[in-house]
Amino acid sequence: MEIRRLKSRGCNVYLIDLEGKRILVDTGTPLSAKLIESQLRNIDAIVITHAHFDHIGSASYLQKKFGCDIFIHKDDMPFLLGEKKFKYSGILGKIAAMGEMLFRMKYPEEAKPINELPEILGTFPAEIIHTPGHTPGSICIKVEESLFCGDLFRGKSRKPGKPALSPKAFCSDYSAYLDSIRLISNLDFSYALPGHGETIPKKEIDELVGSVDVDQR
Repeated sequence: MEIRRLKSRGCNVYLIDLEGKRILVDTGTPLSAKLIESQLRNIDAIVITHAHFDHIGSASYLQKKFGCDIFIHKDDMPFLLGEKKFKYSGILGKIAAMGEMLFRMKYPEEAKPINELPEILGTFPAEIIHTPGHTPGSICIKVEESLFCGDLFRGKSRKPGKPALSPKAFCSDYSAYLDSIRLISNLDFSYALPGHGETIPKKEIDELVGSVDVDQR
């Protein structure tokens, strides 16, 4: 397996090359479209970890350029297609809402539910884990020892290390979000590749989840 983090804007964008299949994980803002295109020859599919605009902004452009399907959890499908809008809270939420307006994002015309990914790609050995809370249809993707975790955790900005939780303002259901981070801590993987920041070792996630549980007692 080969994993590459591509140059992008808005969020981390990863390319998984495994058993002849090339999967793009998330797409950044619309400003990432041509930058990402310049780093690719072809892709077999685009997988979206969740439908916040900084992760789906270039999905429509890249789908048309490479003629591939977009996959997302069914609970986030209406947001990806522009049929629904997320509601944010607090100052951070207002900033996010303004960002969505300024970017004037083009929504994809169609997408497929993530459970159809194995049917399209055959034996691609990825495990999809539904981790609601940040958004209703947030997912993580486990491939061998790697966990692509979207915004379930945020990594440090410059080097691997301790993760941070997603701000409450960006979560659709914070209680469900906390349940999802506990679920992930029980999985067997070596490191997480977040949507923002650098790689997170599993032991750092375990320590964070442990501290969250202590705080809530």
